[in-house]
Amino acid sequence: MKVNDLGGSSDIVTMIGSTRMESGLYEAILDQALSFLKPDGLFYYQAISQEGFEVEFPEFCRSRNVSIVNELKEEKYGIYAQYYCVSK
Repeated sequence: MKVNDLGGSSDIVTMIGSTRMESGLYEAILDQALSFLKPDGLFYYQAISQEGFEVEFPEFCRSRNVSIVNELKEEKYGIYAQYYCVSK
């Protein structure tokens, strides 16, 4: 099975921010992850930074017309963690 064969096949897809950053694909890898979702499927995304809360992911969601269903932001010990649940 190839990655392109997985479109619309999953109820839940998860990704951590380091996968996105290390891939170098940024938006393309998020688009691919969202493409795996069935209608009404959920995408869970987590990002951690020492530089502050990222704004790119909410902007990405707005530009793709997907909804952030739930969001949690935490800051402890100089680490900024963000958790998102997104629906198509």
